Amino acid sequence: MSVSGQVYRCNACDQVVKVLNGSEVPPMCCESEMELITDKKQLKNLPDDKNVCGAVLQCQKCGFKVIMTIDSGTGITHCTEDMKVTADRTAGEWDHIYRCTSCGQVIRITKEGCGPLRCCDEDICVMDVPEVEDLKEQIRIELEKVHDKPYEDQYVICTECEREVKIIKKGEGKVICHDKPMDKRDRIRYYFQGGG
Repeated sequence: MSVSGQVYRCNACDQVVKVLNGSEVPPMCCESEMELITDKKQLKNLPDDKNVCGAVLQCQKCGFKVIMTIDSGTGITHCTEDMKVTADRTAGEWDHIYRCTSCGQVIRITKEGCGPLRCCDEDICVMDVPEVEDLKEQIRIELEKVHDKPYEDQYVICTECEREVKIIKKGEGKVICHDKPMDKRDRIRYYFQGGG
């Protein structure tokens, strides 16, 4: 029986989940039961993967719910069905800002998904708060130069998990989710100087 707070790991792909709502049935990954981690030393030594999406998954049959803490991109099953990403954003990735460590591309998550995010074959790292504030100021200055002209908001979407990402600062690389480049989705808006 799995209970809230327990941590499970897949021995095949190293995916790790933390239980939010327990169940009589253990989670499955890579066609095997996930291993319950009880050793405090093991729990402390789990890798701190900054690329984790933190998606919340729920079993549609029994309500068993987990949060991804290390995401290998492999699906998790429960009650013989694939668990689905929920709209629960209490611990998720929504609105997180990331920067590619290679090309400097900056993105913001506008709709949660699952699986690692990559760019330029590198992991995308979470940005620190001071960096985010500096970037917001740079964008505000750029928008003031636009005046009353249209500008393009660039979004990309993953066709596998429907994660949506806004490109805040364009880099050389492409944003990759589920091992393939995300599809482009553009939105045209107007910037009116003075808040008009």
